[in-house]
Amino acid sequence: MSFFVVENMTVSFSGLKALNGVDLSIEKNQIFGLIGPNGAGKSTLLNCLSRIYTPQCGKVTLEGADVLAYPFHRIVELGICRTFQNLELFSNATVTENIILGCVWRYKCNLMSELLALSSATRKMNAARAEAEDILVELGLSPYADKRVSDLSYGIQKTVELARALAGRPRLLLLDEPAAGLNPEESIRLGGTIRHLRDKKNITVLLVEHDMPLVMSICDHIVVLDHGEKLCDGSPAVVRNDPRVVEAYLGTETADA
Repeated sequence: MSFFVVENMTVSFSGLKALNGVDLSIEKNQIFGLIGPNGAGKSTLLNCLSRIYTPQCGKVTLEGADVLAYPFHRIVELGICRTFQNLELFSNATVTENIILGCVWRYKCNLMSELLALSSATRKMNAARAEAEDILVELGLSPYADKRVSDLSYGIQKTVELARALAGRPRLLLLDEPAAGLNPEESIRLGGTIRHLRDKKNITVLLVEHDMPLVMSICDHIVVLDHGEKLCDGSPAVVRNDPRVVEAYLGTETADA
């Protein structure tokens, strides 16, 4: 059985099908790309997988566990973490504080314990801070540790968003257009980071992205969605040369590259 399986995913809004019977099969430690035109259903699918949306039909399993049985606020317990197209950071908090929020759920601290400086709460927060510091080093964010997120460039903020997702200790990392707004140099650096997470951390990645050079250079397997249905499923070479994909999305320039 594959590591992560999506079967017959179907979602409708006001009678219009955003997803129509979509199947995915992701192997452990793959970097799996999900591409397609705007409105193809990519973000809808990601929102279903992270339990923001509930599909009308479908089944999702992570190593046999029923993902759809978990509510949104508990999905991290399965080892599923994600980033968002639009940054969901606390802009007035520091980089370190934002990362701590990604892992503090494991330590179950509460505000009253923190205010009273109870020893157990202090130990837990120290452990969470230590985890955050490790992630800061790993992603090259240490120089920004104590800076407010609102004072940072957009590219650094995108890295902070990724860092907070990593704080959840994901087995499956869902990335929703992480290269959006990045310049070419930042995009190349992001690709190296994603490879590092797969190779050194054994994290399986589902990447939704429009940056085709990034997708084609790092993905092991790609699925193309169009109008809520799977158009193509295969290696980067297969996808790049599929006439249906070229017509619907890539264009001749990418196909010939």
